[in-house]
Amino acid sequence: MNEIRFYRDPEGAPRAEAKEPALEGLAQFLESDIQDDRSSCIDLLGEIISITGGSAPLEFIGNSWILSYSEEFAALANHVDEDADAIPLPPETVAQAVREWLEFIG
Repeated sequence: MNEIRFYRDPEGAPRAEAKEPALEGLAQFLESDIQDDRSSCIDLLGEIISITGGSAPLEFIGNSWILSYSEEFAALANHVDEDADAIPLPPETVAQAVREWLEFIG
């Protein structure tokens, strides 16, 4: 993907920085809602992979974000800022970012 840069800050916390403004919400979601929690990341990726046509959309509610995901559509909504619009994203972009985040956090 290389559209989101992953790194660890001086304290060792995982960080995500979007190279494109359209992916800032996705980077924030990974950093704030998945964090360094390998188990949550594995569970989320497993649910994403298991989505098939006709399945009900996945809804993942995190600390700051709500991810809605299906094969056809994905969106992030910031539930801390109720006035903010949902951010539509290509599902494959979300799946790839979660996969890469899992690889990054180990």
